[in-house]
Amino acid sequence: MAALEESGAAFLVKLMNEIFGVDIRILDDKEAFDSWYQKMPEYRKKKIDGIKPINDKKLSLGAGIALHRALLANGIKEYEVGIAEHGKPYILGREDIFFNLSHSGNIAVCAISDSEVGVDIEKKRNFSEGLIKKVFDDKEIQDVESIAETKEDRDERYTALWTIKESIMKYYGTGIAMAPASIHVDFGEKVAVKCQAFPEENLNIFFNNYDEIMLTICSKNNNFNKVINFL
Repeated sequence: MAALEESGAAFLVKLMNEIFGVDIRILDDKEAFDSWYQKMPEYRKKKIDGIKPINDKKLSLGAGIALHRALLANGIKEYEVGIAEHGKPYILGREDIFFNLSHSGNIAVCAISDSEVGVDIEKKRNFSEGLIKKVFDDKEIQDVESIAETKEDRDERYTALWTIKESIMKYYGTGIAMAPASIHVDFGEKVAVKCQAFPEENLNIFFNNYDEIMLTICSKNNNFNKVINFL
């Protein structure tokens, strides 16, 4: 449990750099879905209500549950969420808490930290030639094509690259306003990245693979726990 420190009238949280996850198949049970739905703040309920496909509803609720668990594990029971210019969520009135959400397949996650953070998970996907040329630079394409022995391996490597780029765009809160090809990823013993818009920024990349679900966390912290705390 994170400790609380009083600073004037505000309480600052010493957060763990962790990631919380939910396998939304637990929400197949209607009673479980309804029980968790009732625990959600109004903004999340409205978001869930506005979604038609049932699986997407579960993913949205799963993201809400992951955030709820992340904050509760750090002693935070009451909170309000705001949305920044490019859609990145944040906790209103709190400058000591940072989080980011992502979901894909059957998994929803929340990364929580005491500094800015971006997270992305992706189910392994097929990349068309047109998309490859649009989102990856020449060196990245050369590296993948020279190493990948099968189409499956090729798709896996491109998906991994994409999650890294996406986590960086979400870290900065720019979304697709930042061109993915402007971010270069070098897969060595340690993943290294270079972003044209922020060339001096030193970012740490934490990558993990859960079967066909790939997870990337982007953070300035060098000790982020990349193992998902599942419900």
